[in-house]
Amino acid sequence: MAGKIVADTLEHSTAGSIATNYVVDGTPKAMSKQTPSGTEISATSLNVSSVTDSTTGINITAFSAVFNSASETVTTGICNDNNYNRAVAYTDESASQVESRAFRSSAGDLIDDFDFSMVTHGNLA
Repeated sequence: MAGKIVADTLEHSTAGSIATNYVVDGTPKAMSKQTPSGTEISATSLNVSSVTDSTTGINITAFSAVFNSASETVTTGICNDNNYNRAVAYTDESASQVESRAFRSSAGDLIDDFDFSMVTHGNLA
């Protein structure tokens, strides 16, 4: 799935200069629906080669195609939880994988009892 490059031109009134910024159109480069116990439950995942259960509430998601670097990716997600007190935090481990930590926000403990969707944006290598 290729992203479209868009040029934004901004004029700064104080200096009268023009700056051009190139941004990716926001197309996701990886996405998956999974459980915190390491099960990928989405048949429509994109750029995900595996989901590994590290321990309670912690998954490692490996990408099929790597990114330029871990610092150039942004991963976010949505929790599918009827109790409204679950959350998922993400750590970019490397250009080829991300770690998710699913926890109960009311108690702060890691848990495996719900599912979530993750989306990663960034430049592929």
